[in-house]
Amino acid sequence: MSMTLERRPDEKQTALIEERIGERPVFSAYEVGRATIIRETLQAQTGYSFTLPREDQSPVEIFELYQEFPELDFLPVRDGSGWITGYLTRQTFLASLSESQFSRDLLFRKEARLNNLINRDIVCLNAHTNLSEASEILMRRPDRMRFDPFVVTLDRHFFGISTVDRVIRGINYFLTREMEAVRDAQVRILEAPCIPPEIEHELRHHAHVQPFQGPGGDFAKVYEIDDRFAVATLFDVCGKGVKAAAMVSVLGTLLHTMWKELQKHPSFSLRTLENELYRLNNELVKLSSLEMYATGVVCLIDKQNYVLSVFDYGHGMIWLRRNNRVHALRNPGSDPSMPFIGITENLRLNPFSFRIKPGDLLLTCSDGIVEQANHNREMYGPVRVMEAFQIASADSLSEMNRQILDDWTEFRGGARIRDDLSLLLLQID
Repeated sequence: MSMTLERRPDEKQTALIEERIGERPVFSAYEVGRATIIRETLQAQTGYSFTLPREDQSPVEIFELYQEFPELDFLPVRDGSGWITGYLTRQTFLASLSESQFSRDLLFRKEARLNNLINRDIVCLNAHTNLSEASEILMRRPDRMRFDPFVVTLDRHFFGISTVDRVIRGINYFLTREMEAVRDAQVRILEAPCIPPEIEHELRHHAHVQPFQGPGGDFAKVYEIDDRFAVATLFDVCGKGVKAAAMVSVLGTLLHTMWKELQKHPSFSLRTLENELYRLNNELVKLSSLEMYATGVVCLIDKQNYVLSVFDYGHGMIWLRRNNRVHALRNPGSDPSMPFIGITENLRLNPFSFRIKPGDLLLTCSDGIVEQANHNREMYGPVRVMEAFQIASADSLSEMNRQILDDWTEFRGGARIRDDLSLLLLQID
């Protein structure tokens, strides 16, 4: 494989190019230029000016260079027209001299030239080449040279040297920044308060969402409608990472829009929420990938009449703590084959309702809590959630959630976390 430069520009153009290179142009996070050891840095590291040798130079001159500059290793070579046509490395060059005395004598002959020694499988990439494109090109090189450095150019001029390692690090840096941006957007959606200014009696709650790594696929939030009604939501999107986080962002945006619409209804009721969830699901199907969906629950809390109504979109787990006893709330008519939210249009769920009392505590969580395994491959399970919920005692809901998570962590015993996790705790006043 050989990727060469265009012909060297004239002296005036060269001066302008060198001036631009000296200004150290800014590259985006996904361009090779950002992952390059520039010429000035190479000179500082090796002591060599990095005037590129020509093919017609004697091997003796290169031997003297390597002797004079012990830190010098990768050395591009150009032809008489200024094209970079190959490269040398310290190891391969010195190895060719040490094969035998005969080989050494051949290389040091007066008429010997570099053109017979250089590796012509040189890769020269423009500094504005995308890192992903660069990695594909570099990985297509033969095994024997796959991880050799490569040349980076700017405006057809030698800019510096880079390596596969630096490209991979650049890709990782770029992906990390991308993940952070998605995560920041997700945090803003989760933390944005959804409380009308005229509300006097808020539903006390605490949500804990912990992504597996970077942005995640769990969502937990409470939406206050008025002094009578509040809507509590917890969803677990299938998969992990950016793809799941993207659906969380869509879902969170749709829920926020739904909250705005619910406040406009002059006579809000359970039927109103049912209709809005029907429309939300249809929009989610249109805006998300075909294979993406979410499980979870949407709970309507009637704070005046003390009624809890639950829309179960699969894997819905809700526990009620009353008088220090914990009960699992289940839908008596639940259908295990009921589609999850976001996977099929025209999905209309029938909610199931329970009477609640002042002082009740309600807990729901995602699969990341229940299905976490320890080193013995035992799952934490719903029974252990109930036990931890029952014994948790604290002055604040956040402290109660922390105690449940402490029990979960102790059970895990250092076993790897394998999923996003979320907890939503509600207190009825």
